[in-house]
Order: sequence, then C-alpha cells, then structure tokens
Amino acid sequence: MTLIDSIRSLFKLDRIDMEIEHILNMIFDYFSSNSDVDYQINNVDIKISRNKYQITLNTTRPGLLMANGYTKIDALKIILEEQFNKQITIIIKQLHK
Repeated sequence: MTLIDSIRSLFKLDRIDMEIEHILNMIFDYFSSNSDVDYQINNVDIKISRNKYQITLNTTRPGLLMANGYTKIDALKIILEEQFNKQITIIIKQLHK
C-alpha cells in the first residue's frame, strides 16, 4: 500500500477529493516533465462548481508560465478538460517574494 492509499483509506476521501488530487498530480507532472525550467509553483487553489473547475497557480515567476502566448497553459487546460469533462479556467497569480 502506497502512502497515498494509506491517506485515502485513513480519511476516506470522496470522489471530488480524488479528482483534485489527480488534477494536482497532472499539473505538477506536466510542468516538471516538459521542461528543465523551475516554474516555482508555490501552491494551487482549486474552486469547484457544478460543471467548472477554476485553478489558480500561485507562483513567484509568472512570466515563465505565460511565455510564448500561454501555450503551456492552454495545452494544460485542454488536457484537463478532456480528462474531467468540465470547463477549466486557469488563473496565474504572482506571489511577491
């Protein structure tokens, strides 16, 4: 049993919690596997409504996420929309050092 399985069984996470966990894993895998750049995503906020997820990426380096006309963000949005069949909004918020 993995650590995630232990936590899941301990807290009996429901389906939405598991979807959030999956979204977070997809976001961090996407940004870590596609580049050698450290995007410095400090935390991720997710707001859920009936058919929509609003994902806020909090970072000290927003320019890296917005480079090349948001192509990485748009690609991530498409991947998440296909995976979860929900409308996805991704917001990039700059954290000050």
